[in-house]
Amino acid sequence: MVERPCSCDGGVPPPAWRARDICPRCCRFTWPGLDRQVNKDVWRWLDGPGVALLTGLPVDDRDLAGTGRLALAVAGEFGFVQPQGWDNSLICIVRDEGQVTGMEAGLIASRVARSSKSRERLDLHNDAAPRWVSPEPIDHVLMLAICPAETGGETTLVSARAVWEEILQADPDSARILQSNFPFNRSGDGLPADQPDHTTGPVFKVDGDWFTVRCNRFRIETAARDLNRPLNPKQRDALDLMDSVLGRPELQSKITLQPGECLLLDDRTVVHARTAFRDSPMSLRGRCLIRVWTRRREPRRDRREDATPVS
Repeated sequence: MVERPCSCDGGVPPPAWRARDICPRCCRFTWPGLDRQVNKDVWRWLDGPGVALLTGLPVDDRDLAGTGRLALAVAGEFGFVQPQGWDNSLICIVRDEGQVTGMEAGLIASRVARSSKSRERLDLHNDAAPRWVSPEPIDHVLMLAICPAETGGETTLVSARAVWEEILQADPDSARILQSNFPFNRSGDGLPADQPDHTTGPVFKVDGDWFTVRCNRFRIETAARDLNRPLNPKQRDALDLMDSVLGRPELQSKITLQPGECLLLDDRTVVHARTAFRDSPMSLRGRCLIRVWTRRREPRRDRREDATPVS
């Protein structure tokens, strides 16, 4: 993460954090040896700002399969591993496989490629926004870095709670609209023919202490086009306001993951993006991460979720 003076005094930032709150030293925890105290501190960061970084994982002496097993072992510390797709695969190898989403060019595709297999820029989103398999959100995203890109591939993190606070203060009407249902495209490789291409749900679900974001403008626009249900002007204005707030530099914390680092995110409260990247033609592997999704072992206060499939 970008080095800056520590403003957290060794404490844990608030859930609605700004970039100045995320100290690149205080959010790092060394692996191996997640003893009880360190484990407790990692959970404090995941339950607070929703961001933590594990360092020192041994990836250099492992093949891809071995690194996948390592990622699953780490994920098991934080909950039940969830399938990445309809084939029940538990890990996703994030690397450039030549897929083109159209996002970088501002296009809208009817069958959307998986962005995890592209080198294109990825806009701010959370992984479970389209509800790929389960109608419920996942809790955590783990990204274990194996190899960096030659250039690019920087990750941006933003607190969705902070975005919500800014929207609510600036335009309560837009905040209300963003709590109503929007369509989300979930099409892609592996979706069974008997499953709908879309789900619906609010962008922000706020109910007391319960907070969940579903942030993926690209998937919303694609769903609206495919369903022939154009977004109305007020919906577009609300999404435009959200995009404007997401783009504020003071809300964005940036990091370029290095080999052996594992980024842990609360997928319900933190959104992330990635800059476009280029791999060296001399590299045998190129930029490569292992992604795992988990759900907490202990139940949350409320698991109510609006994610109704539509045809």
